[in-house]
Amino acid sequence: MKPTVSETRIFGVVSGWSARMVVSSVAFAVSDTGRGIPPDYLPRVFEPFVQVPDAPSGGSGLGLSISRRIVEAHRGQMTVRSEPGVGTTFTFTLPVAAGATSAGSGELCA
Repeated sequence: MKPTVSETRIFGVVSGWSARMVVSSVAFAVSDTGRGIPPDYLPRVFEPFVQVPDAPSGGSGLGLSISRRIVEAHRGQMTVRSEPGVGTTFTFTLPVAAGATSAGSGELCA
């Protein structure tokens, strides 16, 4: 499966995604070339109802909060890195099931 580049009305261009083995977890990352998230909102972006000012309206501010809770319910973690004017990368990890084997180089998709 190859990553796709797609235009999004809100986030700019989805510039890439990846999935790779990290110790006993699989890390998934999605990056975009959107306007980015201001640094003062990064610590709160996963809180319910938090919306970044001047972001296109239409959402309730629950999507990232729900996503993080689902990942954490599966013993994973979800993080965000962002630079205003450059873009944002969301990463989440999920533990690998006992007995699962590595994909050799650790790179599952790139």
